[in-house]
Amino acid sequence: MRFAVVGTGFGEQHIGWLLDVPGVTVEALCYRSDHSRATRIANRFSVPAVESDPLSVIRSGRVDAVSVVTPPETHEKYLTAALDAGLTAVSDKPLARNSDEADRLTRYSQERGTPGYVTFQWRANPALREVDRLRRSGFLGRVLQAEFAFHHDFLGEPETPWPWRHTRQAAGAGTLADQSVHLLDLLRWLTDDEWTVTSARSSVAFAQRSHQGSTLTAETEDLADVQLTSASGTPARVFTSRVSAHRQLRAELHGTEGSVLAVLDPDDGSGLLHLNPRRAESRVREFPADEMNIYRLLLAADGPPPEAPTFADGARAQSLLDEAVRHTRKTA
Repeated sequence: MRFAVVGTGFGEQHIGWLLDVPGVTVEALCYRSDHSRATRIANRFSVPAVESDPLSVIRSGRVDAVSVVTPPETHEKYLTAALDAGLTAVSDKPLARNSDEADRLTRYSQERGTPGYVTFQWRANPALREVDRLRRSGFLGRVLQAEFAFHHDFLGEPETPWPWRHTRQAAGAGTLADQSVHLLDLLRWLTDDEWTVTSARSSVAFAQRSHQGSTLTAETEDLADVQLTSASGTPARVFTSRVSAHRQLRAELHGTEGSVLAVLDPDDGSGLLHLNPRRAESRVREFPADEMNIYRLLLAADGPPPEAPTFADGARAQSLLDEAVRHTRKTA
């Protein structure tokens, strides 16, 4: 399968993932402004073409699929063009800036009969896949409560490498779009349930940010605390911070028959899985580093498995994200 990758930020990681999948090539890397970075990445991975016009590449007939790894405000334009061209469309998270855009993309993918996926790479994490297996096997029984947290420090200083992340127009939201959307997707997947946001609060750590000598006003949140409930009344909490003093992802599920806690390193996917069955001795399993290559799920030789995250999954996570944003702005 011949891919084009749009975006030279996290797009570099996506190229590495793609080239690790048998039968996949990356034919073009498309950039929006940084030609020198695009050229460096292309040289590193031996990508044959560096292009400044993503839409032209998408419509060229030279590729079978496109991976869009750009700010959310650009996703709908590029992904719609990919679906129009009959290409498999892959979007970095979040799927879009808001639910309206995400729903349009989902409907259009379904109408065109063209696959659309979102790179929720934590679904490829071995420890979390084991949590999913345990839940489906009945280890937990009925889920009573869920709690997720994602701490990171990538914006822990006033200087920002990504000015677009601090504007609502480009990003849609802050840590809610950067990190919470991952956890909202994990909540849905690991509980096999649908959820509603009941309350949310957020904070901005730095009212003013700096970038290359310029000052900008920070419009998006750096910390967020979201409370949810399922249709059956099960409570859940999702907390995220992009200004923490450490890096860690935690996923905790409590059930009538047992509890599980995954404590993971966001840098390499390694971590510990704590298992506490109600009627047996608790134990801890260690999981080594894993690159969490989501494309191995999306492009599996015998077809994507049921847990491969589609545009529909992206749209549902986006809906919860938007609900949380509305709550935070009511209480701001």
